[in-house]
Amino acid sequence: MYRLNRWREEQLSRGIALTYRALVEEYVRLTQSTERFGQVPHGRYINFLSDFVAQHPGATKAKAIEAWQELKAMDCPKTYRAWVKARSRRR
Repeated sequence: MYRLNRWREEQLSRGIALTYRALVEEYVRLTQSTERFGQVPHGRYINFLSDFVAQHPGATKAKAIEAWQELKAMDCPKTYRAWVKARSRRR
């Protein structure tokens, strides 16, 4: 939804009148795309999970959430990189 909303805002700022059909077509294009998008600059939880899963192939959702809960209790930025760094210091 984030990318669809940014696309919609861009179209409107250019003065392009949107139709429901155009929105649906863009939604379909975005959901069928195989390109890897950059992370949305908000929503630490989803960014952490995305990075965790990318670095731990085959990891379960439960493991990713467990790691997130661990990170939330830490006094550091809520990013995958910070979690890895903080964990390496504890060992």
